[in-house]
Amino acid sequence: MFLAKPGRLPTAVLAFLLSTAVGAGVAVATASPGPPSPFITVPGSSGALGVAFSPDGRLLATADGDGTVRLWDTATRTQVGTPIVVSGISGVMGVALSPNGRLLATATGDVTVRLWDPATRAQVGTPIVVPGSSGVSAVAFSPNGRLLATGAGDGTVRLWDTATRAQVGTPISVPGGIYSSVDGVAFSPNGRLLATADGDGTVRLWDPATRKPIAAPIIVPGNGIAAWGVAFSPDGRVLATGDGDGTIRLWDPATRTQVGAPITVRNGGFTVFGVAFSPDGKFIATTADADGEAVRLWNVSTHQSLSKE
Repeated sequence: MFLAKPGRLPTAVLAFLLSTAVGAGVAVATASPGPPSPFITVPGSSGALGVAFSPDGRLLATADGDGTVRLWDTATRTQVGTPIVVSGISGVMGVALSPNGRLLATATGDVTVRLWDPATRAQVGTPIVVPGSSGVSAVAFSPNGRLLATGAGDGTVRLWDTATRAQVGTPISVPGGIYSSVDGVAFSPNGRLLATADGDGTVRLWDPATRKPIAAPIIVPGNGIAAWGVAFSPDGRVLATGDGDGTIRLWDPATRTQVGAPITVRNGGFTVFGVAFSPDGKFIATTADADGEAVRLWNVSTHQSLSKE
């Protein structure tokens, strides 16, 4: 498992991510009376790692510490259908949804990645076993859905063919010494960049074709502050990071410079595990430890939580 450090929690903390199924057969829950909650509360949740919107923005998925993935209606904040149960593990470390919404990937501490049909909640094919890792903490589909990137506790990123489950090329080795875990991965919208959020407090951009880094990394400000989550805006012009000091930072991926002031998700040194842009780019979803509401939505323009607007 990953090493704890200032601004970080051990990876035994549950995984949590927003993404979902857009296929037929998923019944949307009826909205409860009154206005919807400004946040999503996951039953029994004690933390979260990742978040992602469905391609149409109507659903969210949460990968939870009890070993399940739940789907949620973003308009009503209510659960949709029954959870996906990832058996044999204590928690889901990461989740991703394919661009067409037909596959859901889960990453777990038992070094496997499983693919699911989010409409039926059934597992699709055999799991991908990531060699030599100390747990898979992050997953991301390429924009065309043909590749799946995995980030692991041993500081490697591997690319996989989603059709054959075979590894594609050699792994990317992320520098960083004892804190070289890869806790977040994200493809740019055009697929030409792969971002990694690393345990040594850096965000690196890679060419997924050559496995080579592109220019200098982004350094998260602070002493030993880790980068956990990473996400590109839909137009690819902004990169968001979820950081170990309880903030979201926005960056220009072309210049590696910070854009505006950070968004404070949690005061007191808590960790933002996951970040995800809505498909229209107007909102960011976050998960953070010690956050009873579990999932919050933020206005990118105002930096305000929807609960405050």
